[in-house]
Amino acid sequence: MNQEIKIIKNIIKNNQGKRVLILGTIGSDINRIGYKLGEVYDNVFYKTFKSEYGLDANFYCLNKEEINKIKEKIKVKKNIPMFSNIILDCDLIIYIHINKDVLKIKALYNEVDYEKSLNYQKELENKLNNMNTKIIKIESIPNNINLNKIPRNVYICCDLKLDEIPYSKTENEFSDNNSYESIIRFPYIKMIKSIDEIRRKQGFLLIIDEKYLEDNIINIDIKYRHLFNNFIYVWIVTKDKNKLVKKHLKYSNIYFVDRFSFANNGIDGQLLSTHYDYIMNVDIKINNKNMEKLKEYIIGKKRITSISVAKHFGISIRQAERYLKNYNLIYKNIGYDFLKNEWYITNTKS
Repeated sequence: MNQEIKIIKNIIKNNQGKRVLILGTIGSDINRIGYKLGEVYDNVFYKTFKSEYGLDANFYCLNKEEINKIKEKIKVKKNIPMFSNIILDCDLIIYIHINKDVLKIKALYNEVDYEKSLNYQKELENKLNNMNTKIIKIESIPNNINLNKIPRNVYICCDLKLDEIPYSKTENEFSDNNSYESIIRFPYIKMIKSIDEIRRKQGFLLIIDEKYLEDNIINIDIKYRHLFNNFIYVWIVTKDKNKLVKKHLKYSNIYFVDRFSFANNGIDGQLLSTHYDYIMNVDIKINNKNMEKLKEYIIGKKRITSISVAKHFGISIRQAERYLKNYNLIYKNIGYDFLKNEWYITNTKS
């Protein structure tokens, strides 16, 4: 999704003074792109739709008269891009096309009928082909999804018993074949008893009680990242509300979750949401240029700064930070200490 944001921002930047409409089918999740863009876009379409027909209304159930009623109330303004599921009068349309497989996941996750969403996308494209308005088509990222390549094992290491944690049990889980849950399925949710057992496990998610780890969150990342890299995500169950702020471990796969919420609300909702976010961003492309040189520079060091990297490579501090972020996406062994404004290198073994 970050690549889509970058493309859309560049298009908007190059079309100042124009009325820009960002268009997608129902269930395409284009509103999430809007949230990523922040203040730059206008969500009046969704506000108008919800106020007119209620929060639980389904857009694809509206007839032509009802759609026209919404269109009469909405005007696309200059320099304020609008996200919409319907074609409105404008100077430029940024049309987000979605691959069928990706649309199926998005539609099911957003509780929208897939077939209606797909048919509506085809209907939009037919209308766009007969318009004189300038149209820029971009492909939604990821371009395809292979769910079979995404691990679905979940391991829990805490003092709660498995029966005490609310989640969908395997014997009756995901019975609805049209549900998002039935497509992703998490058939392996198992308890483990110690850090030593983690060394032999890998999967989508590790949930571990903070009592098994260091108290300092930076030290946790430095000491255990090499173990945690066997999992796509790690949730550390905590009672400390201050640790719930992701900023501290921004460049790691570690998240702190509230113990009370975990024990009482279970993991189903969070698990599905986390899985969805992952598959929507799994196709991120990384520029490998200069990564080997940066790797050589980092070897043997415990801490570095963006300034030292910038000076060594003769680049700006901003470029240095981008290098380091990309390096971490590849090698997954550095983090950032916001208190000391330093990058730290995590351990490669215990």
